[in-house]
Amino acid sequence: MRVAGSFGMLVLLTGAAWAQAPQGSAPAPAPAAASAAAAVVPRPAALVSDGVPEVPQALATATRPYMEFRTAGFSGWDRNDRSMLIATRFGDTAQLHKVRAPGADRRQISFEAEPIAGGSYARRTGDVLVVAMDVGGSEFDQLYTLKDGRLTLLTDGQSRNNLNAWTQDGRQVAFTSNKRNGTDSDIYMMDPRDPSTTRLVAEVSGGGWGVADFSPDGRTAIVGEYKSLPGRASMRSMSPVAGCGRSHPTRRSPGAGRAMRPTARCGRSATRDRTSSGWARWTWPPVASPP
Repeated sequence: MRVAGSFGMLVLLTGAAWAQAPQGSAPAPAPAAASAAAAVVPRPAALVSDGVPEVPQALATATRPYMEFRTAGFSGWDRNDRSMLIATRFGDTAQLHKVRAPGADRRQISFEAEPIAGGSYARRTGDVLVVAMDVGGSEFDQLYTLKDGRLTLLTDGQSRNNLNAWTQDGRQVAFTSNKRNGTDSDIYMMDPRDPSTTRLVAEVSGGGWGVADFSPDGRTAIVGEYKSLPGRASMRSMSPVAGCGRSHPTRRSPGAGRAMRPTARCGRSATRDRTSSGWARWTWPPVASPP
């Protein structure tokens, strides 16, 4: 009888609330239904799931401490004050910080809503800091200079770009971009102090290319290509002068696929040496001066 009476009282209260509600308005959700809706983690609108069970909010709350951890990644050195450049997260996104000595406090130097993927100072001079950042997790990184906490765009704002290596004198930096056709990661060089100096130095086939380093005179670059299948990489050298380094089909070596070869203006044909790991190294003689 006590249960029946309670249920009757609940019905009466619900009816009274319905009578007092304005005509045409929807009834308020029952407390039990609202509690059930709040008990699961909302599924992101961008995800489509099939047969995936709801995630209880209690489970998400219990596991959150294990997900909210912080790491620090090394990005480079500032030769001017001998500080280390690291990327770490103290808020919602990873930002760049400087650490001047072992055990010293970090000093944040970027303050963006989006995470900073990394950055590096110009070699020898240290007068320019170039960083990479995308928007909304698009993975279409753009390159910027960072100074006094402010970013200045260097690339086109649309293509996918990856920051590579600086020349030894710090005057130019290499990067890859798919802006030519949206697919292939061609190799470019520029002086970030003047973005109009950007020039294409190698047209390639594929998206796994990158410049690892430059020779002391800046006339030869070590270039790598990574392929997810069969999970190998290959290293080559090239002369990054104007007009050199177009991609042409070559005889395949393990993990190499298509390789860059110089055009007729860039000198003699390449030689290939196999390394113990099965990689291929392509070498061109230095070019005395741009054609």
